[in-house]
Amino acid sequence: PANAHISISRFSDQGQMVQGFSDDHSQVRAALDRIAAPEGNTCMYDTVYAALDDLNRAASAGEESARKAVILFTDGQDIRLVQNGPNQRCSTHTYAEVVERALADQVPINTIGMYSQPADINREELVNLAQETSAFSAIGAGTNVAELFQTIFTGLNSQYRASFELNVGAGPKRGLL
Repeated sequence: PANAHISISRFSDQGQMVQGFSDDHSQVRAALDRIAAPEGNTCMYDTVYAALDDLNRAASAGEESARKAVILFTDGQDIRLVQNGPNQRCSTHTYAEVVERALADQVPINTIGMYSQPADINREELVNLAQETSAFSAIGAGTNVAELFQTIFTGLNSQYRASFELNVGAGPKRGLL
């Protein structure tokens, strides 16, 4: 969206902010272009948890009424590669902790799952993460990156946020929003 403030982080062993919150979308696109293909470990849940922290800091710095969302672009694997042994989980935070935190903070986690081979993606977990946090998910081949992002942005642009204050007297009441 035109008025969106966007932050970009990449992750491997740990998350790294590439671009702080900005409404300059050309600056954000340039930051995306600077991200190299991931290699090695991917501590996905720790990075999502850190993104939720970043959103809370931004909200306390004056953007409290803005709609918040995370867009996670990944293969859905949270792994630490181990030479001559089985891979291990990389993050200290778990899937359940991330979902619990996102729900408490009322932040949907939209997921974009991209793969070179369909067997390389953790499709079920990415779809569930989006569903459990009332978000959108798009899964597809790396050749369809623009289409996957468009699916998420179309979903985000179709949402509206409404709030109201209700002062009613005693007795049964009915309402519809």
